[in-house]
Amino acid sequence: MSTAPKKTIFLREATGLRRNLSWLDAFGINVLTINVGLGALFLAFLAPTSFPGGDMVLATLLTTVGSLICALTWAFLGGSMPRLGGDYIYVSRIVNPLLGFVSNWSVVWFSWLFDVVAVYFFVTDALSPGLYALGYLTANPSLSSLAATVATPTWIFIIGVVIIAVITAIVLVSTKAFMYVVHAVWIVGVIGCLATLVAFLGSSSSNFVSNINAYAASVAGISNYYATVLQTGSGGFVPLNPMSISTILVIPIAYFSLGWFFYSSYIGTEIKNVSRAQIVGMTLSVLVAGLFMAGLAWALEQAVSYQFLYASSNLYFSNATAYALPAPPYINYLAMIGSGNVLLSIVIMLGFLAWAVIWMGMGTLLQPRNMMAWSFDRMGPELFGKVHERFGTPHWGIFGAFCGHVVLFLLTFVVGSFILGLSSTMGTVIFTFIPIAVAASIFPWRRAELFNLSPGIVKKRIGGVPLISLLGVISLLFVILNGYLFLAYSAYGANSSSSLEVIAVIILVGAIWFYFWKYYRKHQGIDVSLAFHEVPPE
Repeated sequence: MSTAPKKTIFLREATGLRRNLSWLDAFGINVLTINVGLGALFLAFLAPTSFPGGDMVLATLLTTVGSLICALTWAFLGGSMPRLGGDYIYVSRIVNPLLGFVSNWSVVWFSWLFDVVAVYFFVTDALSPGLYALGYLTANPSLSSLAATVATPTWIFIIGVVIIAVITAIVLVSTKAFMYVVHAVWIVGVIGCLATLVAFLGSSSSNFVSNINAYAASVAGISNYYATVLQTGSGGFVPLNPMSISTILVIPIAYFSLGWFFYSSYIGTEIKNVSRAQIVGMTLSVLVAGLFMAGLAWALEQAVSYQFLYASSNLYFSNATAYALPAPPYINYLAMIGSGNVLLSIVIMLGFLAWAVIWMGMGTLLQPRNMMAWSFDRMGPELFGKVHERFGTPHWGIFGAFCGHVVLFLLTFVVGSFILGLSSTMGTVIFTFIPIAVAASIFPWRRAELFNLSPGIVKKRIGGVPLISLLGVISLLFVILNGYLFLAYSAYGANSSSSLEVIAVIILVGAIWFYFWKYYRKHQGIDVSLAFHEVPPE
C-alpha cells in the first residue's frame, strides 16, 4: 500500500462538535476541576498533623505559583495544537506515540477515579458532617441519625450511582446545558466558601471556640473540649514555621486540588479564539482558586489556632475516643459548629456538597473527548468518534465513561476511596504532567514546523530561548518535586502497595491497549504510525 492513500485515512472530516465555548467556559471548566472547597478541606485536615510546623498558607501560595507556570505550559501547547485530546495530541506528536497514549489513558482513568472518589467526599466529608452539625443546631436528633445512616456503604453506592447517572444524562443531551448547570453549582460552592469565611471571621475567636465547646458538651459530654484537645492531642506539636522544610512538604497536599487546571485542553476544538481562551482560562482559574484556598486556610487558623488544627486531627487519627466528635475536624464541620448559626451552616453544607458534585461531573464531560481523539487515530473503536446527530455530543464515549465510573466505584469499596484518590493524583503527576513538561521543553526543536505555525505568544523568546521551553523546564522541576514527595513520604498515603498496584495496572493496560490497536490496524492494512505525524482535524 502506498504512503499517500494511508495518509488520507487520517485527514478526516471534522469532529462534528460545535465551536461555541468561550474563554469563560475554559475558565469555568478549569476552576471547577481545581475544586477550592475540597482542596481547602484536605489541606486543613491533613497538613498540620502530617507535617507539623508547615505553613499551609505559604505552601498554597507557592503551589499557586508553580501551578501557574504549569498552566501556561499547557495553554501554550493548547494554542499550538487546539484539538481534542490535550496531552494525547501534544505528547504523541512531539515526544513519542506510546508515551502520548499512555499519558492520556492514565489521565482518563485517574480522572474517573477522582470522580467516583468525589462520591465519598459528597457523603462522608460534606453531607454526613453537615447533618451532624444541623442536627445539633436545630435540636433535631433525626438529622444526626440520618448522618450516620447515609455514611454506610449501601447508601454511598446508591447516592453515587444516582448522581453519576443524572450527570451522564445531562452531558449526553447538551454540553452547553451541562456548563450552565455546573456554573450554577459552582456559584453555590463559592457562596458556601464565602459563608465559611464569614463563620471564621464574623465573630471573635473566643465566641467561635465557645460554640465548639457547647457542641462537644452536648454530643460528647466534654465541658471544655477546646482545652482538652489541646492538652491531650498536642504531643509532637511543632509551632508554625514558614521557613521549615515542612512548608515544602505541604505543597503536594495543596497540589492535590490546584493541579487540575488543564481540563479545557481536552475541548480545544470546541473553544472560540482558543489560544487566548486557554491562556486566560487556565491561569485565571489557578490564581482565583489558589488565593481562595489560602484565604480559607488563614481564616481557619485565626478562628481556632494552628495548634488546635494539629491536635484535633492528631487525636482523630491516633485516639478516636479522645477526639470524641462524630465527624472528622473538617473545615466545613468546624465552621458550622463554630458559627452556631443555622442559616449560615445550611449554606456552608450546600456549598461543600456542590464542590463534590462538581468533581463528579468533569470526567463525564471531558474524557469522552479524549476517547474521540483515540478513535480518530484508529487507536480505539470507531464508535468513540461518533457524535449524536441531534445532541452534538460523543454519546458512545459518554456511555463508556458511565460504565468506567461504575466499575471504578465498585473498586473503591475494595481498595478504599482515599487511597484511590491519592493514586489518581500521583499517577497523573508522574505519567501525564511530566511528559507534558518534556513535550513543551523540546517542542521548538522536535516539531519546528508546528512551532513556527503557532500563535505569536507561543513563539516568544527570552534571550533567544523559546519561552515555551523555559516554561516546560520549570514545570518539569515542579512536577518532579511533587512526584518525588508523593513517592518518598508515606504521610501522603500515595505510595502504599494498593496505590502503586492500581497505578501499575492502569499503565500496563494502557500499553496493552496501544499495541493491540496498533497491530489490529496493521492487520487491516492501516499504518497508524502515520497519524502521529499529523495534527488531527478540528
